[in-house]
Amino acid sequence: MFELNSGKRPLELVFEAKYGKIIDYSLFGDGYIVVGFSEGYVAHISTHIKELKDEVSSERVFQSTLDAICTNDLVYKMAVAGEN
Repeated sequence: MFELNSGKRPLELVFEAKYGKIIDYSLFGDGYIVVGFSEGYVAHISTHIKELKDEVSSERVFQSTLDAICTNDLVYKMAVAGEN
């Protein structure tokens, strides 16, 4: 992650290997990202510099594949599709 106009080096986000590969992500709210992974996990992270080092939360929502994520800022909810 990086700011386009900052001139700073990009920041690499590293997730647990058990999550699998990143399949989809969605930006929502005031600087948050939800990331969906191939092993059925969803991780919620903040882009705020004070909170950037840790996941806000993570959960395995499917026992196999996660296929897509969609967020809605108006109602502050997320939908996920998976397991084919």
